[in-house]
Amino acid sequence: MSRAIYNYSVLRVQSSPLRGETMNVGLAVFTPEAVRLFIEPDINRLAALDANLRALPWQDIVENAEDKINELKNDSDRRVFLRMLIAPILVDENSGQIVTDETTTLANTVVSLMEKLVRRPRIIERLPKRTTENRSKLNAELRSWFRSSKILSSHVDDISRNKVVHGYPIAATKDIYAEFALKNGAIHVIETLDLRGHDKVTLPVQKETAIKSIVLDQAGKSLDKDSIKIAVISASDYRVMRPMINMVTGYADDVITMESTMDKQRLSDFISTALHTASLLPI
Repeated sequence: MSRAIYNYSVLRVQSSPLRGETMNVGLAVFTPEAVRLFIEPDINRLAALDANLRALPWQDIVENAEDKINELKNDSDRRVFLRMLIAPILVDENSGQIVTDETTTLANTVVSLMEKLVRRPRIIERLPKRTTENRSKLNAELRSWFRSSKILSSHVDDISRNKVVHGYPIAATKDIYAEFALKNGAIHVIETLDLRGHDKVTLPVQKETAIKSIVLDQAGKSLDKDSIKIAVISASDYRVMRPMINMVTGYADDVITMESTMDKQRLSDFISTALHTASLLPI
């Protein structure tokens, strides 16, 4: 199967360095032959940042920049000039990757990314948040870990700012929220299942396990195919709780057991790599 990997960066407009307000307007995709710029500014949203942005010839800016940048053959030189030639558009220093094959074309993937990263987002702020009254001790342990590592946020938009977001909407219209989510090209989710203190499978344990399974299952249906679903599990007696653990792991791409030092290190390494940050503090 023919497979290709391309790097991409998000293009943003900043109203002013002092205000620091930005808006995604497009993508820069780096192919072996050229840099391809895709721009789709929402004029009304741009005007809300700065009224003067409405009048700029956006398409001409991009087309002229694309021609000049592609006169260069070195990819690093292209990146440098890209940042210089398309002001007031900024190029995100962080890069993502697009993977294509016979069933996933570059054009289709760009359309999908533009939908997720550039076009007007669906309003979710007014929808109810996932309830926290039954938050487990394991959930609290991870929250404390992320907070001490200075990577935890409760704001959905911070998922694009190298943060772990808690209460991330997977299917907000169905009131389904992931306990934790982070982003590295695709959005990845983490669900915890705390089975400590249970010596038998009870109805509350079955209910909690079913909820975690539903969240992971919905994440698999709603998010990008490259999204990774992680189940973090702890139990007093794994033998007794094996049916519950099997239920959750059936919907997860990776399972972390908190009693395993190697598993915890793998989780730490994954998050550090995804967020482009230094190694996390020990959990």
